[in-house]
Amino acid sequence: IFGSTNQSENIGTLGSFRPHKLTQNENFVVCYDANFNKLWGTYLGEGIASNLESTAAFDDKNNFTVGFPTPTPNLAQTNSFQSTINGPNDFVIMNFNTLGQLNWSTYFGGNSTEQSLLGIHFDRFNNMYLQGRTTSTSNFITANAFYPAIYPENNYSIPFIAKFAYTPTASTEVFDEHLNVKVYPNPTTDLLHIESIEDFECYEINNSIGQLVKKGTLKANSINVNQLPVGTYLLNLFTKQNKKITIKVVKK
Repeated sequence: IFGSTNQSENIGTLGSFRPHKLTQNENFVVCYDANFNKLWGTYLGEGIASNLESTAAFDDKNNFTVGFPTPTPNLAQTNSFQSTINGPNDFVIMNFNTLGQLNWSTYFGGNSTEQSLLGIHFDRFNNMYLQGRTTSTSNFITANAFYPAIYPENNYSIPFIAKFAYTPTASTEVFDEHLNVKVYPNPTTDLLHIESIEDFECYEINNSIGQLVKKGTLKANSINVNQLPVGTYLLNLFTKQNKKITIKVVKK
């Protein structure tokens, strides 16, 4: 359940991101199991006006992502896309694990008022897409955008779409040990061969700090990594059914 409250009891749980309410009205998330037993709950910080301006979604790891406009400082992590608020209020995007603990958080906003966050969506590669409305004229437009400038008149908000790429790291990636997959030779100097009962369609390779270094369509069940520097990598294999397996590989 995602909403807004002025109640200071029976919502936050010990060990969650924010077990106690700090402002008069705060957004919150409470998670229940199938029998409506409470699993965890956390406060999120002050929201703006109505929860109609907020949204939430699950990613492919069953983590819960929520976003809303807020004036509350210190909600974003210091190493995030945007660690401080740029305008009167900004969107905050927060991702929680299945225990209600914060995986990551970031602000997203420009020099003016962020009005509404209407949707959070994840594709099969776990890239995140945001849709909403803003009156800001900075920090939203990227090079070669479809609509490269915004001209809000009389403080009317303008719709936007934004994409954030998924960049896992070796310390946070969850490995799926249930799929019967063999990748060899590992370590390798050039080709990685893949044997599996799964029909993998494409792949991505991330280095040890989470940067995407190679991706493509899987051909002949092999991947040429001879151009990669020596090091340890995470190989992500994807099926047409959006199933993913991650395997640590070594280039020597």
